[in-house]
Amino acid sequence: MRTNKIKLTIFLLISLCSVSKAQVDPHFSQYYAYPLLLNPALTGVVDGDYRIAINARQQWGSLNNAYYTGAASFDMAPTKNLSFGATVMNQKAGEIDFNYLTALASAAYRIKLGSEGNQILNFGLQAGIINKSFDASKATYGNQYDPGTGYNNGIPNYENVASHSSFSPDINAGLMYFDGTPNRKVNIFAGASIAHLTRPVD
Repeated sequence: MRTNKIKLTIFLLISLCSVSKAQVDPHFSQYYAYPLLLNPALTGVVDGDYRIAINARQQWGSLNNAYYTGAASFDMAPTKNLSFGATVMNQKAGEIDFNYLTALASAAYRIKLGSEGNQILNFGLQAGIINKSFDASKATYGNQYDPGTGYNNGIPNYENVASHSSFSPDINAGLMYFDGTPNRKVNIFAGASIAHLTRPVD
């Protein structure tokens, strides 16, 4: 019966791939240092009581208001089978204050397999919000440049663009298998995750 439940859960997670929608998500050069971004099933997979991760990335630093991404996460496993966590990530760039904020709560359920319980199967789920915004009043346009004096914000731009801010629900899911047998030279692990199941608006 337990095996059938595991197979059914894996099948449902895989079948959800067909309804997911691509998003522009950040890429950290040290992606392994931000486990809750990689896979919700990594929640609580830590050698200790808890884990705190802080990540930052800046691109094109020589430009004004260059692209910046900052993130922080916390997770812990207070019980034998359940673990919890949370992550917040913010991206901002440009003169018009483009901002992309993600805030997610994370939970994972652990199933121990094998005679000694060292083969672990983790199921993870994240839920939260995405907020996207920009300030159209800070935008500049080519028709606002005066050949004699340069940019002049007193010249009308004739553009009908309004500032925007939107909230969307976001759900991610994942699973992971790992061999937790102590004192082994090699411990096998593998996982898969599906992001943005609610297809947040672009």
